[in-house]
Order: sequence, then C-alpha cells, then structure tokens
Amino acid sequence: MKKQIAALSIVSLILISCSGFDSRTYFQEVGYIYTKIANVNDQYVSFSNGTTVKTNRIIIAVNSTPVLLVVENYAGAGYFYLRNSKINFSGSGDFDDVEMQGLMKGKIQYVQSIDQEKRIIKLADNSEWFIPKDDDWNSAKEWLTKPDLIIPDNKPMQGEFFINIVTAESVLAINVDDTKAD
Repeated sequence: MKKQIAALSIVSLILISCSGFDSRTYFQEVGYIYTKIANVNDQYVSFSNGTTVKTNRIIIAVNSTPVLLVVENYAGAGYFYLRNSKINFSGSGDFDDVEMQGLMKGKIQYVQSIDQEKRIIKLADNSEWFIPKDDDWNSAKEWLTKPDLIIPDNKPMQGEFFINIVTAESVLAINVDDTKAD
C-alpha cells in the first residue's frame, strides 16, 4: 500500500511539474524550401528541387503545384500543405546536408492574437510585430486561423520576415519594441 501511494505521489508530482509546459512555446528549428510538385505516384511525391518523399496517405495533386516543404530538425521527416490539408512525410533522401538539398533555415513560431486596428500580430513568445505594408497586412490579418509561421534565419535590414506555412505567403514585420526606441 505504501509503495502504491509513493508511486502515485511521484506520478502526481511529475504531472503537476509538467502542467506549465506549453508546446506552443517550443520553437523548433526547421529547414524549408519553396518548390513545386513534379510527380505523384500514390504515396510518393517528387518535387522540382529533386527531393522525393513518402507521404502518410495517397496524394492526388497536379504537377507544378507550388508548396512550402518543411523538414523538421533536418531529420528527413516533415510536412507540406496541399489545399489547406497538412501532408506528413518521411524523406527518401538525405536531409542532413541542408545546403545540398537547397533548404533554408528558420524557426517555427505561432500567432497568438491579431489587433486589426493597430495592425499588430502578437506571437506565442508574447512579442508584438507591426505590419507596415498594406499588401502584407491584407495577407497577414487572417493568419489567426492558420497560425503556424516560419521566421527565417536570413534577416532583412529592418524587421523580420514571417512565412505562413499553410499559405506560403510572406510578410515583413517590425518588432513593436524596436519602433519605440526610435
């Protein structure tokens, strides 16, 4: 009986200590590339960059369909969106050499909220970003329904680029804290 109580106490302690963990604050490093579907053969999809992957289901797609291919931690597994549906895959090639595959590097981030009046996007890390261009804002203001973003390691002179994983749209965003310092 004492062993059961001790085991239950340990499990409870672990659960309580893990309850504060929010998976949305884990900003995973990824490789990504804009490419097009070159060929589809049931679960095997070849892309114009030479990559071939095996998907988690049979795919029906038109050749030359543009996609944003996301490789998680360069481990050969990842996903892309086709008609707003997430397609998971495992790679048949070697994703360890990121530059050889033509992949760019970035980190996953999530949209927490959007302030329509101020044109501000708040991310899961609580940083706030202003979208200055009208065309960019017209794209970004709907991202709360598709909140997964990539923030590329390649940075522009001012601000950051946000790439929406589902739509493959990118926008320039300026950190609100940086604008207050000017």
